[in-house]
Amino acid sequence: MRIYLVHSWDAYTTQHGIDDWHPPWYDWIEMQYPKDSGITVTNLRMPNSSAPEIDAWVSALEYYIPKIDENTIFIGHSIGCQAIMRYLAKKNPQTIGGAIFVAGWFELTNLETPEAEYIAKPWIETPIDFTTLAKFRKDIHVIISDDDQFVPLDPNQNLFKKYISDDVITVDVKSHFDNVSSLPIVKEIIDKIIQSHQQ
Repeated sequence: MRIYLVHSWDAYTTQHGIDDWHPPWYDWIEMQYPKDSGITVTNLRMPNSSAPEIDAWVSALEYYIPKIDENTIFIGHSIGCQAIMRYLAKKNPQTIGGAIFVAGWFELTNLETPEAEYIAKPWIETPIDFTTLAKFRKDIHVIISDDDQFVPLDPNQNLFKKYISDDVITVDVKSHFDNVSSLPIVKEIIDKIIQSHQQ
C-alpha cells in the first residue's frame, strides 16, 4: 500500500523562525507505518509552496505518482486536497485505494493579504471536474474543523457532500490543522481502507 501526503499552502517554507516548517501531524502519520509494515508513506514536497499554482502542482503529482490503483491512498491538507482532486480528475484512474482530505476547501475566508487573495483566486475559480470524481465518492473521506479560520464550515461541507464524498466529518476545535500534533482519525480511516482491501 502506498500513501502520498500532499501538503498545504506554505508548508515546507521558513515560518516562525523555523526552516522547513510543516504541521507536526505529517511526521506523526509517517511514524505510524514503519518500513517493515509493507506500507510506504511519502510526504511530497510540492513546488513553490508559498505561491502554489494549479498546473505546477498537478504536474508535480503526475511526476511523483505515475501509477494509481487500489493500493494508492492520498492524504491532502488544505490546498493539497484541491491538487489531488484536480490530478485525479485529469488522470481519471479506474480505481483508487482512497483519499482523505483534511481542511479541504472550495471557498476561503479571512485571507490576510491581497497577494494571498491573488494566489487563491485561480484555485477557487477554476472549475473541478466533479463528474469524473463522482465515481470515487465512497473512497473519499473529508475532515473539516468547526473553527477553521480560513475554511467556512457550511459552504465547504455542503459542497463536499454534494459533489465529492459520502463521508464528511466535522471535528471540534482543530482550526486549520496547522498545529495539530497527531490525527488519529486519519489513521483510523487509512487502517479501514487497508483492511477492506485485505478481505
